[in-house]
Amino acid sequence: MITIKIPATSANLGPGFDSLGVALQLYATFHVELSDRFRISGCPPQYANEDNLFAKAYRFRMSQLGLKPDLFSLTIDSEIPLARGLGSSAVFIVAGTVAAHVLHDIDFTLPEIVDAAAQFEGHADNVAPAVYGGLCATMIVEGEVLVQRYPIHPSIHFYVIIPDFELLTHLTRVALPEKYAFSEVVRSIARVPFLLKGLENGDQRQIDASIADDIHQPYRYPLIHQSEDVLAILKRFGITSTYISGAGPTIGILVNRPLDEHAIQAQLNTLRHHFILKRLRVDEDGLEVIRETV
Repeated sequence: MITIKIPATSANLGPGFDSLGVALQLYATFHVELSDRFRISGCPPQYANEDNLFAKAYRFRMSQLGLKPDLFSLTIDSEIPLARGLGSSAVFIVAGTVAAHVLHDIDFTLPEIVDAAAQFEGHADNVAPAVYGGLCATMIVEGEVLVQRYPIHPSIHFYVIIPDFELLTHLTRVALPEKYAFSEVVRSIARVPFLLKGLENGDQRQIDASIADDIHQPYRYPLIHQSEDVLAILKRFGITSTYISGAGPTIGILVNRPLDEHAIQAQLNTLRHHFILKRLRVDEDGLEVIRETV
């Protein structure tokens, strides 16, 4: 039996569209072994089949390795909600990619896993932190994923507000325009280094000034039910350093102080949809593989 443990991720962080992501201490654990029949448990019935992203990523990597895929038995134990913008798809893809190696005793490096998983998913902003942990910037050059990790000041607190509804990534992609004004692109590019420095130094003023975005958030917030109400509640508590986590609908908060979670949650509870405020610490370790011996 092999156990693969992978952290949730929060991507984009405002202006870092499709390039920034951070690993958070919310985990999915996959227990997998070769078997005489295909079986998946621990997930909704509609995902317990060959179209499960773990299974598809496993077959994709096996094809890359020039090998024939085998049947396996998989048990999933995940704390990460599906289709909420916390990297659930990337987690399954990374796990399936790793399984192609560990089930067949094939050595791997972390860059190999990131490259293969990013080829399957199409981008690496969630994949890299899921594998390496911490705060990562990514760039794909000629099929190779370049990864740069950045430090986060110990005073920085990551909070997420997770709603009771899903938002599929492909729907949020369709909402984005095909063209942007030159000034919008320049503003977004300029914010990224200031955001990274603010996170490194724990500078709330710098984070507040640089976390805005013109590329994706203006088009995605309208797809998140009651997002205006959530942001208005946070603003009453003096919180403006918010961003859409991944493609949403989870909303992230970056602050250099602890929040009054009970008071904020009480206000969120007055809304029609159910929103849960959570503080999540940064995971610095990323992917973990445990070989269990009988």
